Amino acid sequence: MKAPTSSQLSPEQIAGALASCENEPIQRLGLIQPHGALLVLAADEAQSILQVSTNIGRFFPVTPEQIVTKSLSELIGTAAADEVRQLRSTIQTLGSKSLPLRSEINETALELQATLRFSGHLTLLEIELLPQPGLSYRTLDAFETVRHGMSAFQASTDVQTYCQIITGFVRSIIGFDRVMLYRFDADWEGEVIAESCSEKEVSYLGNRFPAGDIPPQARRLYTQNRLRLVADVNATPVALFPPLNAQTGEAPDMSFAVLRAFSPVHIEYLRNMAVGASLSISILLDDKLWGLIACHHREARLVPQSLREMLEFIGEMVSLKIAALDAKERVANGTRLGQAITRVISTIYDTDDIRHALNLSQGEIVNLLNATGAIIQVNGERYHLGKVPADDQITALLAWLATLPAAAQFSSNHLSDFFPPAAAYVDLGAGLLASPIEPGKQNFCLWFRPAKLQTVRWAGQPEKTIAATPDGKLRISPRHSFATWQEIWHARSQPWEPGLIDCAIIFARTLVDALIHHNLKQREAFFRLLGEPTAEMISRHSLTGVIRYVSPTSEYILGLMPAQLAGRQLAELAESLAPEDAAEVRKAFSEALGEATKVIFRYHHPDGQTHWLETTLKRVASSEGTDEIIAVSRDVSNQQQSSLALENFQQLNVSLLEPGGEAVIAIDRAGKVTYANPTACDTLGWPLDKLIGCHAHATVHHSKADGTPMSEAECPSSAVLNDGIPSLCRHDRYFRQDGSPIDIVTATTPIIKNNEITGAIVVFMPTGDSEYLSPLIAADQAGAIMTVDAKGLITSFSDGLGELTGYTPQEAVGQRTSLLKSEVHSRDFFRQIWHHLTTAGYWRGMIWNRCKNGTIRPLWVSMNTVPGRNGQVEQYVAIYGEAAVRSTPEARLRFLASHDSLTGLPNRTQLGRRLRQALSRATRQGTRLAVGFIDLDHFKEINDTYGHAIGDQFLIEIAHRLQETCRTEDTMARWGGDEFVFLMEDVNNPQTPAQLAERMLHDLAKPLSLAGQNFVPSASIGLALFPDEKQCAASLLELADSAMYQAKKAGGKQVVSGQGLKAAPASASGESH
Repeated sequence: MKAPTSSQLSPEQIAGALASCENEPIQRLGLIQPHGALLVLAADEAQSILQVSTNIGRFFPVTPEQIVTKSLSELIGTAAADEVRQLRSTIQTLGSKSLPLRSEINETALELQATLRFSGHLTLLEIELLPQPGLSYRTLDAFETVRHGMSAFQASTDVQTYCQIITGFVRSIIGFDRVMLYRFDADWEGEVIAESCSEKEVSYLGNRFPAGDIPPQARRLYTQNRLRLVADVNATPVALFPPLNAQTGEAPDMSFAVLRAFSPVHIEYLRNMAVGASLSISILLDDKLWGLIACHHREARLVPQSLREMLEFIGEMVSLKIAALDAKERVANGTRLGQAITRVISTIYDTDDIRHALNLSQGEIVNLLNATGAIIQVNGERYHLGKVPADDQITALLAWLATLPAAAQFSSNHLSDFFPPAAAYVDLGAGLLASPIEPGKQNFCLWFRPAKLQTVRWAGQPEKTIAATPDGKLRISPRHSFATWQEIWHARSQPWEPGLIDCAIIFARTLVDALIHHNLKQREAFFRLLGEPTAEMISRHSLTGVIRYVSPTSEYILGLMPAQLAGRQLAELAESLAPEDAAEVRKAFSEALGEATKVIFRYHHPDGQTHWLETTLKRVASSEGTDEIIAVSRDVSNQQQSSLALENFQQLNVSLLEPGGEAVIAIDRAGKVTYANPTACDTLGWPLDKLIGCHAHATVHHSKADGTPMSEAECPSSAVLNDGIPSLCRHDRYFRQDGSPIDIVTATTPIIKNNEITGAIVVFMPTGDSEYLSPLIAADQAGAIMTVDAKGLITSFSDGLGELTGYTPQEAVGQRTSLLKSEVHSRDFFRQIWHHLTTAGYWRGMIWNRCKNGTIRPLWVSMNTVPGRNGQVEQYVAIYGEAAVRSTPEARLRFLASHDSLTGLPNRTQLGRRLRQALSRATRQGTRLAVGFIDLDHFKEINDTYGHAIGDQFLIEIAHRLQETCRTEDTMARWGGDEFVFLMEDVNNPQTPAQLAERMLHDLAKPLSLAGQNFVPSASIGLALFPDEKQCAASLLELADSAMYQAKKAGGKQVVSGQGLKAAPASASGESH
């Protein structure tokens, strides 16, 4: 009986069959290919065998029942099992590791190769026969071919030519009948763009394959595992014994196993193509599947591991080359984009008539994406460019787009398949590219492409065939014919190229921002951003630092228009004023190629002043963007001046510090002294050459305070060598060389290398020394200690330091010391620290550290270097203590830099800092936050009538009332004048901010008496929620500010949300405060 096609089934039946196909657990079939055997090993010391393939008797003289639950050594011998145990520690980073094995069956020696791979907490051991000696020579020949060939092919300058060369190259190595290179499009349909095949094979070049041929879970496996082999399509797969793993209760995950058997549907697919063996090599761009090199042979063909590894290497090289060619195209697009943006934005700024400016730029905007029409909408006003659908059709389209989840863009070259009403205007908009997709927003760009008649060649008719499983369920069945089948597309446009999609995203954001900016300037109401006239400048750079694009805010931060910056580098801005800063900027760009980094530099502003800029750099390399560096810059001049004042003040107190620092000794695992600093030698009265090599405990810690012997087991420092836990001992006694005792306080922390304790660092000082001079004595915490290796990585982090900073040792160890770095200190401050450590071996002082919750805390720090046996610094040990500085001038400087001098509330700059941190936490944790903008009603009348003295008292009382109404964890800040802003984190109920605002209005309305005058305060409050309404700090504040003005326009004394709706009265269902 002929299987039914999709046209003969109901949509529900087809959907069920598709779901069954997409949900098939192809990585957990519990079957392997028969040319090898598989062992599933437990993570215990014995490496117990939990499962084994039922063909194990082909490789070892045992049955599955005999070996399951036994140790691995009972099967392969103790020496080989020990080697497997050692290799298991390396496969987490290397992915897999192989070793040779020997076996004997019926007096025939077998040379085997075993490969280890991880499967969760289990280990898979795949076993194959080593190839015959003749094959190894072929592999060597192939290696020479690869070495010479790959070098020659790198000269190719376009993807098509390169791919065609590669298919012939791979076929010459593997010897299969057909090698084709298959590229995916945005809908995961594939097209054969290059092919090499024998004369007897029918060519598939130019044919397309539907997305269903490789379902989503198969694509994920191709992304995880670059090479897949079916050695014999017609072979019967081998089951595991027992079928389910005793520890997990399910079949093992064999995603990374080469021996994994394939889905029956895929095997049927290959048989229908008359394929006897298949090998696929993944091509990845930015960790996303770009295409496959598919190798097919009519007969079974086993490819040995050595050749598989070579082919996998070729796949990686091809991926890199295609990525380079793709990046070259994207760079060209980026250059064209930057030039177009500059021209369009300049046109907009040169005229007061936006519509006229857009008409002048119509060709630029439309042709940028090879479109025929575009629509730009800003603040609800719509602009038509070129050929676009009718207004009512656009309105319906926008309503549908509003139902989509938020995204940078939506693109399709067959819009009517997603939005059926679009079938009415395929001649204008068969293809759509929209950016951004933000439900509820009124600002976006749409580009349209018309339908283009296209003849498409398929490898077989792509209509789905449905088959019934033995239990009566329906499943997708592969088509039986792969003969070329042609289809004519009537309602599709040319596809949107990935590079142009990137351009659209950037162009839309920039153009919309420019138009909003222009409108705000026209209304003389340009928004006051985070503590400065503008908040941040965004710029895009090539990997060498050349500016490709800069946001319009450059005019306010740098005093330069975007067009004046195009093609330049940020380092040039610092060159004339501070060449050393320019070098730091260039260094930061270089470091940004590997990881996100930050740099602060000086810049001579056109206003004649020296400004400080802080720039954060991050390399972007994803499917949504090209390889480039994104820079976010902001003016930190006020903050930097405060930092310099703090540091200058601290330098005045350097004379209070004891010049010698604490005493430091290092001991090895046996307790012998390997290093002692001069202070230690002076304190103990031992010459350095006599102290090195001595057993520390026996030499200086042999007795208790009462004179009785001190055993090593009782010694706190010796205990650290055993348990690795840092210790602080406040009352201890050491003995000098002359036998005299010293009462001391000690802190001991382990030296850990490769997860092993190799020694310890002991820091000590006499208890008679001034408590001000060392956190070793002054700290209340039980040993707030951190050690750092020569690379700047934290190697130990005590619980006591965790109490001060909020970080656990698990979170801190392995991180860089920048984990605790705040924005308080200048770059020179840290340079001076490292210079003093390098020259003197120690440093003491106060550092403002950033805690895990985002707060900044001053801590008294003492740092000491610990050289290794070669004299090079091997470790840094830092001891922290709480700094009691709240009443010092330094603390007052710090307070004034971040707080309003009148009300004592956080100021605009501090609010901006906390808001950015809060947004980062909310994004990371998936929580909601709210911003409220408060403007006092009629305050100007109070100031004008009663004078500034009464006005100031009025503001102080208002600030007090607002602060009292907030929750303890909320931030209430003075924005300026009679405006306040509150920040509310961890908002579980969207109504909670409105309820808090209503309570504020209630508390503000209580009568206030000042200088014999009675007042009844009131305010207008606007709210904005993240992520419900806005996505960034500036837009959140802008929305809340707009909502506040709506409340004031409506008469004041009320709360308006960002949606323009008056908030409901507070109820008991909200969060408490």
